[in-house]
Amino acid sequence: MATRVLVLDDQQYLRDIIAAIVEDAGYPALAVGTPDEALQQMHELHPELLILDLSLPGISGVDFLAQLRAQPLWQTMPVIVVSGDPGKLGAVKDRPHVVALTKPFDVTVLVSAIESALGPPALTIR
Repeated sequence: MATRVLVLDDQQYLRDIIAAIVEDAGYPALAVGTPDEALQQMHELHPELLILDLSLPGISGVDFLAQLRAQPLWQTMPVIVVSGDPGKLGAVKDRPHVVALTKPFDVTVLVSAIESALGPPALTIR
């Protein structure tokens, strides 16, 4: 099954937790730790949703989001932005196709935001 959600967070334990939440909710996910890895995976896998931390190595999440939006392929891709600093969320809060969540976030709120962006997960038969 194709990756539907890409998680970009520089803290491994957080990206692993977020990816596990996404997977438990029924959506295939891949977690990466750098903007360069994220761009590579986006071009290879074409995920349908990005979960983006605002504190990243080398570039801010706000700048990374601006770079994505400059490319026609990613202009309307849903993005869930997460940050432990609520003050940083103001820079993205009212942007189209962006949901902003403060860390720590409620798991049900995250799953609800994912479902709003992607619809219900596909049923898989094992």
